[in-house]
Amino acid sequence: MNNNTLYKRHRLTALVAASMLGLATGIASVHAEEEVETPDLSGLGSLKGIQPAPVPGLDEYVKDEKAAVLLGKALFWDMQAGSQGQACASCHYSAGADNRTKNQISPGLNNVDETKREIFDPTRTGIGGPNYTLVPDDFPFRVYADPDDRNSQVLFDTDDVVSSQGVVGGVFDELYGGSYGDPRYSDRRESCELVKDIFHVGGVSTRKVEPRNTPTVINAIFNFRNFLDGRANNTFNGVDPFGRRNQNAKVWHFNPYTEYVSMKEVNLINSSAASQAVGPPGSAFEMTCANKAFRDMGKKLLNLKPLGLQQVDRSDSVLGAHSSYPNDGLRNRYRDMIKDAFNIEYWGSNKDFDGYSQMEQNFSLFWGLAIQLYEKTLISDDSRFDRFMDGDSYALSDLEKQGLEVFVDKGKCVNCHSGPEFSKAMTHLIAEEQEEGLVERMLMGDQNTSLYDNGFYNIGVTPTKEDLGLGGKDQWGNPLSHTEQYIQKLLGNNVPDDFEVDPCTFEEKVIDQDPCNSAEQTEALKLLVIAGTERTAVHGAFKTPTLRNVELTGPYMHDGSMATLEQVVEFYNRGGNRTSEGSGDSTGFDGISSNLDPDIRSLGLTDYEKKALVAFMKSLTDERVRQEKAPFDHPQLFIPNGVEGDENYAETNINGSPREEWIEIPMIGSHGRAAKGLEPLKPFLDGVNSDYDAPGYNEPEPAPEPSYIVAKDDAFSAKYGRTTVIKPLENDVAGSYDIDLRSVVIHDAPSSLDCRYYIRSDGSISITPLKDYDMTMTYSVKDSKGNESNVATMNINVYR
Repeated sequence: MNNNTLYKRHRLTALVAASMLGLATGIASVHAEEEVETPDLSGLGSLKGIQPAPVPGLDEYVKDEKAAVLLGKALFWDMQAGSQGQACASCHYSAGADNRTKNQISPGLNNVDETKREIFDPTRTGIGGPNYTLVPDDFPFRVYADPDDRNSQVLFDTDDVVSSQGVVGGVFDELYGGSYGDPRYSDRRESCELVKDIFHVGGVSTRKVEPRNTPTVINAIFNFRNFLDGRANNTFNGVDPFGRRNQNAKVWHFNPYTEYVSMKEVNLINSSAASQAVGPPGSAFEMTCANKAFRDMGKKLLNLKPLGLQQVDRSDSVLGAHSSYPNDGLRNRYRDMIKDAFNIEYWGSNKDFDGYSQMEQNFSLFWGLAIQLYEKTLISDDSRFDRFMDGDSYALSDLEKQGLEVFVDKGKCVNCHSGPEFSKAMTHLIAEEQEEGLVERMLMGDQNTSLYDNGFYNIGVTPTKEDLGLGGKDQWGNPLSHTEQYIQKLLGNNVPDDFEVDPCTFEEKVIDQDPCNSAEQTEALKLLVIAGTERTAVHGAFKTPTLRNVELTGPYMHDGSMATLEQVVEFYNRGGNRTSEGSGDSTGFDGISSNLDPDIRSLGLTDYEKKALVAFMKSLTDERVRQEKAPFDHPQLFIPNGVEGDENYAETNINGSPREEWIEIPMIGSHGRAAKGLEPLKPFLDGVNSDYDAPGYNEPEPAPEPSYIVAKDDAFSAKYGRTTVIKPLENDVAGSYDIDLRSVVIHDAPSSLDCRYYIRSDGSISITPLKDYDMTMTYSVKDSKGNESNVATMNINVYR
């Protein structure tokens, strides 16, 4: 941040603080002779005009940022990208976050005690676990007799987590052989062998749920590191989230003059959003079947219509000009979109590399940078708070101004949620000599001095042993924490991340001297480290999230254990959830008695102050986000919502696969939800009745009326000139009677010159395409009572 920007921010905050004089004193004109102490707002600021950190060298890869944004938005929202209809947006569809309530519980998968990792606990109102539907009375996950008294009786506690459902457990086999999933919501181009795990109801598989709550992607472009544990590196390596920690991460570089292809390292700083973007497609929890490589995703998508399962509004601020509406998808093709956005050196070779093209091999590079550039557009900087800080004294109500005063004073919220981004983990950390560094040293909650990662704090939500967070390691055994790496550097060891630390920026200097001498401070600290007396506070620490749009991004905390902002304020008011353990507390770990942030203590807020603080946090909502106006508009999306049934019983399809529920997120154009006649986005669990009872499938029910067979539209792939067996009946619904497998009738089909086919005795159909174009066939089938189904359509993708 340059000096002009800092001066502008401080000058404006001084003016705004002056505008609060009347609030602090009653009526300033009557008491003009009194000395007034105004709240210090210098730690905050409007986000308007603040740009994400530049990415030096980006033009080496990206030739047209506008084209890259188009590509990035399409990739982010495309259900064809992952397995089983899973897109990035499937977990980031509502204000950049996820507010589903069914099948969103994960056990304590990150617990250091392996015996506790796969145990689902009951909730306050039900049995919990897979396919359970959360209700307001299930929150918070730790309940005190007096919510403002940490020492009062604990009435309920659980180590389970509320997060986001991803994919059903499976191992990737191959492309073009898939039949899993409803063809309305899945491209069915992948063959995955399903694997049974702990996520099931009575043996019926449900989608796996991530071990940590889902943060918003809006304003995530400002994060110095991404993911709650910071593992999405500030440096993007073009391949995975780990920066130069992965020494083998390289992309394929083509020389258009010599046509020579070589391997090249990518080192793009200030690109943690790209590092984060390439994480989920490699996760067998979040987005894909295990062992599916990025290049396989590329091979699949390059042969599909972008957003081919979804409608795109013609007024979409990025995609609208390319929309095929009223048909699904875009008129573009991903291959051409990549060529438009990226330099030829990264896709231009016509050679084959282990069965993949250069474009397919480099798909992770395109994916990461395109989505980062799309997320760069998702900046919400027009809240009423921004307008207030820019000089509109009427933008906040008196109650909200009181809440702002609590935020920066008695509540001490600003000590972690500072800057225009409302988080110390944002990109103002980039330069060690500016403002604050990546590593800090200060007194902790137990009044002992510790080194810690700036912007990452242990606030005592759960015992540290339940999730080490930043205290974890990467897959090569390197610490995620900059602090732990700094300790290694002081001991003379190499570390994977490239950063410097100036001890003169520490709040608690190692030696008391003025002026501060960095070399002498470093040497003094090195002696403490060698002696083993310098503590760190990284275990159980998590990245400080932004508070912008926080009204809409519940549930809250890294474990999703709080449903409302009122519960969050109660947590901070009582001084967290920690419990005393010997000379320390439950935030301690591995010989360190406490990792607790020093600001986590009883605040003594009045009911009015708590109400005011909540009101202020709601003033951070950008109405464009609430209304999904540009740039927060989006294509249509279908998201999985558990399996039909509940936590006791789950429905299956005729082939034994889970019969999943799906929710439609309608396409929204640049004018927002109101233009579609839709209500604004709502907070988590808003409008859900606390005494809601999920249907009980274990109770006797009256005999149902007979239901009849339903043939469903389906999609298959077949190779030109080769015989393929397709099974359209697997997705059909039998109704009250069995399907008669020998009763299949073909109504419309390509001519015998274009395709040969015959119906087999088990209801499957052998087809041999003789022409290289996509084909359709229609059929019907009868049940054992002779009831005939509707006529369904089979779409056949013919490929060479």
